[in-house]
Amino acid sequence: CVDRAQFLFEQWFNHPSNNSIEPNDRHVVYCTNVRIGGRVEFQFLLHQYQVSSDPQEKARIQSALACTRDTESIRYLLEIHVNFQLNIIRRQDALSGIRAICQKFFVETECWAFVRSRWMQLFQDFGKSMSFANLIKDVTARFNTEHQLDEFERFVEQTTDNIAVEFQAIIERIRANIQWIDKAKPNLEEWFMNRTIEIRLPFDWIPSNYVLNFDVRLSAIYPNNAEPETLFMGRTHIIVSCNRSTNVFRIHMKQLKMSSITLRRLDASSNLITGWMWMPVSEMLICRLRERCVTNKEYVFESEHTAELNRDMVGFYLSQYNVTSTSTGEIITHNIAATHMQ
Repeated sequence: CVDRAQFLFEQWFNHPSNNSIEPNDRHVVYCTNVRIGGRVEFQFLLHQYQVSSDPQEKARIQSALACTRDTESIRYLLEIHVNFQLNIIRRQDALSGIRAICQKFFVETECWAFVRSRWMQLFQDFGKSMSFANLIKDVTARFNTEHQLDEFERFVEQTTDNIAVEFQAIIERIRANIQWIDKAKPNLEEWFMNRTIEIRLPFDWIPSNYVLNFDVRLSAIYPNNAEPETLFMGRTHIIVSCNRSTNVFRIHMKQLKMSSITLRRLDASSNLITGWMWMPVSEMLICRLRERCVTNKEYVFESEHTAELNRDMVGFYLSQYNVTSTSTGEIITHNIAATHMQ
């Protein structure tokens, strides 16, 4: 879908006078390209808003412009909605446009700063509108911390405008959000931990140092377009700390044939692993230990393995690139990163 949206937008970009995108698809196409694109796409769409005389098309574009993730573009977009001397956004479209921007969760900080710094102008220009109070509701909809509550209460104290009822309702809603978070957070954390325990590394072990060695042999030339030799060997040396006493050691592994695995205390030489099993669904190697690890003590995990390079974009893999229009080359690429997160 994204590729199709980019293709349609590029066609329009190259021929601005001929927009062949179906009207029902335009908002999705516009929003997608502004969201994943850059300032070029943003400025192009803004120009199309200015030159269009179709109210429906203007509304589509104005809404899609709010999809940008670029901070500077967001600030500029907010500015042109209140600076009518620039003659870009029509006055009758300004409040709805600002609301469309501030309803996006990723612009909460920018919108809150904008509302506080431009409050007098906003109230003067839009205060009589029935939907003006909804702008403040949009900006504060996800406030759920004591800091945000304190900021909003200070803002209300400094504001003399006659919408005290709406302000008080927002304060009560923020307090309710804080109470919900305080009540739900422990249960949610426990739920996520339980739901992901089979696919993520537990906190029993904390790694501090990785040493990964690979031995791959690729020849410079393979006759008759033959596939390269893809067998490689590897060794790992990982220092881990026992964070919580356990007699199980888990580590992620995919498509490796283990020839040797050991886990020992940093100051000892005896292997603590009595047996191991690979879980293909979770891609995890589970090792049983002959004794529970000692909390805060460091251990060393070492392994030797062999594997076949393939073209899956995981771990250590084989890629192909064009040397000329008629010949290709092979390159070994890696997508390796620590899988344990705190």
